[in-house]
Amino acid sequence: MVSGTDVNRYSALPERQFILFPYRVENEKVELIDFSTLVKEYPKTAEYLLANKKLLEGREKGRMRGARWYGYIYLKNMIRQSIRKLCIPRLVDRLYAAYDKSGKHFLDNVDVGGIVFNLSYSSQDLRFLLGLLNSSLLRWYFPYVSAPFRGGWISANRQFLSQLPIRTIDPASPADVQRHDRLVALVEQMLALHQQLAAAKMPQEKELLQRQVGATDRAIDTLVYELYGLTDEEIRIVEGEA
Repeated sequence: MVSGTDVNRYSALPERQFILFPYRVENEKVELIDFSTLVKEYPKTAEYLLANKKLLEGREKGRMRGARWYGYIYLKNMIRQSIRKLCIPRLVDRLYAAYDKSGKHFLDNVDVGGIVFNLSYSSQDLRFLLGLLNSSLLRWYFPYVSAPFRGGWISANRQFLSQLPIRTIDPASPADVQRHDRLVALVEQMLALHQQLAAAKMPQEKELLQRQVGATDRAIDTLVYELYGLTDEEIRIVEGEA
């Protein structure tokens, strides 16, 4: 389970809190696994649920009594949880996103939201979008379309994220496809560097990796400026030099 504090720029999502999800997701349907099947295939899960049966049945004044006592009360967005997605906290001090590349993290849908491409853009890689969202350009632009809160926080709800000028790729344009693939490669490199940095122990190793992260970040920014066709003067404004 992922909350807003679990999401950091390009970093792997942590595994600090876990949920039981006694459902099968198949063919766009979510079905509760029969308890006899849980006992047979997931005996420890069944044992845990039975130990808490009274508590589970008593949810919402006993609403969950009956054959579905171990199920969820609400199944909102469950079909869309176990898929690859980008994750953005609802409140941020700057725009940034993380990548759930395996789809094994479920979002609490309160202080963190998920982003995927709709079918019209499914040929594009989510890592391409991750590079855009983590770029200096969109980080600079986002406060102009978001709502400010106290303490320097800004809202990253869907209504504000939807106003970002996302640069899409024309699959019929060789130049566009090349830029797309270059950005995906750089983002993949950034993801690997952050994973190495999280595991690094020695100060010298951390310093070297930090320099590589900075260089890759600059390469991503340069490519994003190229994708959006920014002039040198516009780049200086984005970077606070003008």
